[in-house]
Amino acid sequence: GSVNWGSYQGIGTWRTGAAPFYNQSWARDMGRSLLEMIRLGYLAKAEAGVKFVDSHLYDLPNGYPAINRDGRKVPPHWTTVVGDPLYGDKDGKGDGDQANDGHGLLLLAHYRLWQEKGRDNIWLRDRWPFVQDAAEWFTFQLDNPAFSRATEILYSESEAARDGGYDAYSNFIALKALEKSSEMAASLGQSEFAERWSVYAARLRRGMLRQLVVDDPKYGKVWKPVAWNWSYAHESLAPIIISADADGLELSTADPEMLAISLNTYRQQKGYPNGLASPQTLGYGQSFLTQAALLADDVDSYTEAIANLARFIYYPGEKPYIVPEGVTIHPSGEYWYRNGDLGNAVHQAEVLKTISLMAGVDNLRSGDVRLVPRLPDGWTGMKVVGYPVNDGQAKLSFDLKREPTTIDLNIKLSGQATSTSIRLGPIPPNAKDVKVVTENKTITVRTIQSGRRQWVWLERLAAPPETEIRVELTWVGS
Repeated sequence: GSVNWGSYQGIGTWRTGAAPFYNQSWARDMGRSLLEMIRLGYLAKAEAGVKFVDSHLYDLPNGYPAINRDGRKVPPHWTTVVGDPLYGDKDGKGDGDQANDGHGLLLLAHYRLWQEKGRDNIWLRDRWPFVQDAAEWFTFQLDNPAFSRATEILYSESEAARDGGYDAYSNFIALKALEKSSEMAASLGQSEFAERWSVYAARLRRGMLRQLVVDDPKYGKVWKPVAWNWSYAHESLAPIIISADADGLELSTADPEMLAISLNTYRQQKGYPNGLASPQTLGYGQSFLTQAALLADDVDSYTEAIANLARFIYYPGEKPYIVPEGVTIHPSGEYWYRNGDLGNAVHQAEVLKTISLMAGVDNLRSGDVRLVPRLPDGWTGMKVVGYPVNDGQAKLSFDLKREPTTIDLNIKLSGQATSTSIRLGPIPPNAKDVKVVTENKTITVRTIQSGRRQWVWLERLAAPPETEIRVELTWVGS
């Protein structure tokens, strides 16, 4: 029953009941949707999704001999459409495809679900055969280049690789999926696999640095842009934006060498003709760009990018707040209309991820609740209710209010967490006399520079059950 706005090159006409993808579960869409379900605490729904994709991991080898590659059985992996293994068969040989981005996102969803279930090894042992075979698909490709066309990096037959090529998005997702699979293996005492997958993740890292880095005369070393079919090839931002699915919401935890290249890439992408408006694909375009701006603490840019995202989502008629696949915009920026598929899962989920990054509740680290809200300029507040933290064992709510020289934060934490760390800001780069009062006491804080603004850290505050914390940050200067 979904609405379609003139497909991708239409003139704004639309029809109901188009339903172009209603009967398909795309691996990339499913992976991102599961990750956002898990981020927001919908664990039962996410587990049902994980079990669904696991039931289709072996579709290719189970189809042998009808499905084969050069007479060989194709190893188990998820293809472009889960449950329809020949759908994305780009070369038409009847051997499936290598949608490494979707495959990697689904493997990361297994990791995040295990993590949010309190690192439950009983659950993990039940899923272990699927995790093992899914991770081994990446190592198999690297070890069998004649079969897979891998070099030092993976070859992907995905939109992210422009339907066939070598891209930063698929390879970085695979790198992170192998790292997290290694962590799961170590937890189960599977030391051989833990070491093996760690070695292959490092191998992909070296390969990416050798084969996917190009020199830009203005911005220096950047990740090679590939997916121009996704408007402005924002897939090259992957080493920034995927970190928020695996390692946390602060780039200080990122690999320094890869981060430097990624920040150059972000600056390059902002310099494209579209600037901070890239709505042709709302997930792969506007959302990727906005997520990178948020994680880079580029306040001026994320303020503009978020405003653009809000404009492009909204439509006063049919389903006003459901995310379309994309938006066609007039060069003046004054007029636009929806295009593609209304409610397309990956674009809907990337927008949800963007909103979660604004809220800044970092639930990727067990025990230590980290709150890093990123308030756009001109906003006077933000409110979050019942956000799951500490492996789902606690709920965090907060009400943040900002005045010209004051930020007031009220936090309520129900359930158990070992500590709470809070980063407040942004405040002006020249702010002086920065003071933080909590529990009617002035406390010592750490001030950092990130982006072009200052941020204030309150680290490891006590967090017993049913905690309520009020923090007031004041400064002089604007």
